[in-house]
Amino acid sequence: MSKVLKTKEDREQTALITTLKLKYKGLVVRQSMDGIPLQPALAVKLWRNHVLLKSYPDISIDYAAHGYNGLKIELKRKGTKLYKRDGSPASEHIAGQMQFLKRLNKSGNSWLGVS
Repeated sequence: MSKVLKTKEDREQTALITTLKLKYKGLVVRQSMDGIPLQPALAVKLWRNHVLLKSYPDISIDYAAHGYNGLKIELKRKGTKLYKRDGSPASEHIAGQMQFLKRLNKSGNSWLGVS
């Protein structure tokens, strides 16, 4: 049995990364495993070894341009609710992602949310 369970989100991320690498030779692109379902034993091992970072964006492009150190992309399923009616984040997970993206922005990274 595979240790990483492929999802539609994983396939879409892989397709985007493949396209970017083909179009821009030498581009350093990293896919986060944060949103990918893993078997429990593998997930624990990756968290302990700091391979997984909670709320890290789905895709990282390490390329300095236009005053930024890189670009981080967070993909969301079409129709994903980001905010409640009162303007607060729709879930703890989304709140954590928003905080992480703010930290990245302060360190010179740009970010993009895509649905």
